Amino acid sequence: MDLFNLLSKIIQVKQAESLSTDELAELQRSRFQKLLAYTLKHSNFYREYYAQHGIKPAHIKEISIHDLPTVNKHQLMENFDDVVTTKDLTKQRIQEFIRDPQNIGRKFLGKYEVITTSGSTGEPGFFIYDQSAWNTLRALILERVSKAELNPFHRARFAFYGVTGGHYAGVSLAADAPRVFFNTLLCSVNDPIQEVIRRIQEFQPNIISGYASSVHTLAEQQLQGKLDIWPKRVVCSADHLTETMRENIFKAWGIDATNFYAASESIGIAVECGLHTGFHIFNDWHYLESLTSVHPSTGEGMSASTLMTNLYNYCMPVINYEMYDEIELGENLCPCGWQFPMMRNVAGRVEEFLWFKTPDGGHDYLHPLNIVVLAAPGMQRLQLHQDSQESFIARIALEPEADETRVVDSIRQQLQLLLQQKHLPNIYFQVEVVDEIPLDPVSGKYKFITKAL
Repeated sequence: MDLFNLLSKIIQVKQAESLSTDELAELQRSRFQKLLAYTLKHSNFYREYYAQHGIKPAHIKEISIHDLPTVNKHQLMENFDDVVTTKDLTKQRIQEFIRDPQNIGRKFLGKYEVITTSGSTGEPGFFIYDQSAWNTLRALILERVSKAELNPFHRARFAFYGVTGGHYAGVSLAADAPRVFFNTLLCSVNDPIQEVIRRIQEFQPNIISGYASSVHTLAEQQLQGKLDIWPKRVVCSADHLTETMRENIFKAWGIDATNFYAASESIGIAVECGLHTGFHIFNDWHYLESLTSVHPSTGEGMSASTLMTNLYNYCMPVINYEMYDEIELGENLCPCGWQFPMMRNVAGRVEEFLWFKTPDGGHDYLHPLNIVVLAAPGMQRLQLHQDSQESFIARIALEPEADETRVVDSIRQQLQLLLQQKHLPNIYFQVEVVDEIPLDPVSGKYKFITKAL
């Protein structure tokens, strides 16, 4: 039944690709009105929040996305039980589900996909997808991003290289690739690089997907003669795909990497065109707006750079949501023929790897996203400061009234386990509690990694 639902959504997604600009705008508008009506009826938070701004169910047909006040992650997390539109989702139950490692790879209550995030602000959170929303997302990825031939008699060999072992966006999507069409290999950036090379070499993938930095690491291994694979398609997301990364990927495999714009709030927002004219925004299922420092509707000051509305998630509505990626919207349509609006650039997080000496004199790294996923009740923010090739400092800012000893012990244990997984027993670190870890004054974002090297 789930496969048939997914296939029907793939057909729906494909049909939208032939629509005109006006038809896409009308489809977007109708889906927005439907989502807004449902949200006002079933979400206590949005109904009360919008009422405070004079917006009521009777106004739906006259309301545009620009009439709505913005929301942010803090609001959605603080009011989670009233944000969601179904009674079986509660913040406490979701948090308990996430904390239990036995639930990794499982759906909450067998039907809800839970995606955890920290993001540019360093504030942890989670986003929930019911099966209908998850299948819409999967259809967008399969049809417009991976573009793999769905042939049950010749399954594609699909390798994912990123952060695993948790409820993270990339690995959750990869692990849920339909088995009838895909033979999937999941590789973790937590594992020693030599082990990853061995597994991928044996697997010989047709498709490689993962964080841009981790995929680039594989390309470097290929160029150094340590890896011999020939994928037909490479898809990058999560962190910034630099021109150097793109060039090395092409040198390694003779193919252009496809850059994919995703977020935990919606893991299928836009994809780079093969003509390299920019990103196609999937506006049949999203609103995406680039902001100045002042919101165009309210005139109020804004710290966010982008507003995003997810039009397919009904169980946890994300409407006019503040994001911190800096995007540059295009004014012209792409010559490829798709009528989806263009985004010329997206400036997401750019973090450095932490490279360390290994006991045998080689080198291995901790990926920035290894750091993102570290968490402990009572911890507000975490930053790793590398002060040598064999040492670093973990700086922790605490929530008010947090149990300092428990937080420090938890982070120390997680870091020890991470170093153990990476076969880096020679690396020394200390955990330091600080009053504050400020945002970077230049980017306005929170940096997980700093260096003194």
